[in-house]
Amino acid sequence: MLLFISIGEGRYPGFCLRPGRLVNILRDILIKKKERVEIYKKTSTSDTSWTLAKKAAPGNMGELDYLLGDAEQDQVIMAAKILIREGQTLCGCAFGDKSMRTLDVCEFADGESFANFESILVQRSPQECLLLVDSSITAMDKKKILEALARCDVPVTEQKSASFSTSSIEQDLGRLVGALEQHLDVLEKKHALGAAACVIKVNNPNNP
Repeated sequence: MLLFISIGEGRYPGFCLRPGRLVNILRDILIKKKERVEIYKKTSTSDTSWTLAKKAAPGNMGELDYLLGDAEQDQVIMAAKILIREGQTLCGCAFGDKSMRTLDVCEFADGESFANFESILVQRSPQECLLLVDSSITAMDKKKILEALARCDVPVTEQKSASFSTSSIEQDLGRLVGALEQHLDVLEKKHALGAAACVIKVNNPNNP
């Protein structure tokens, strides 16, 4: 989701990034595009109180060496099911983070430009997307989905509907997270659960 950050008298567009995505962007700006980078931080609780914290240039990256040299890429795999129900486009997504050992799910409506889908790609920066585009999606809309993934440099592996089967998802989730009573809201997101099932299958190929 696009945010507007106040710095002095100006307002600038921005969004949240995971560390792995930030490192990629910094390398692209400094090494490929050969531009300067400035990083600001808040100095108080005021939205307008920001100061320059770090800066780097193509010939002098010293202040960002700790990011560019040592930061590790997040190992996030994504599964997404996109379909139309009752005239509304729905996206069910799951993210398996190998380094953090987490499984996150979300389900949301989207518009004809798939802006929400692209926004979550930018925020999570997955290394791969396991994609199921339902037959209810037109060829033109599928093209938009694939273009969004390409813009975010996310490789795509298209899946069959069997990979998103939820026949054993409650058992699988119970094995991974324990009691499901604290996650009842997740169980109501059936398309996101299908995506979670796909991620679990990929990470546990011997799982029945």
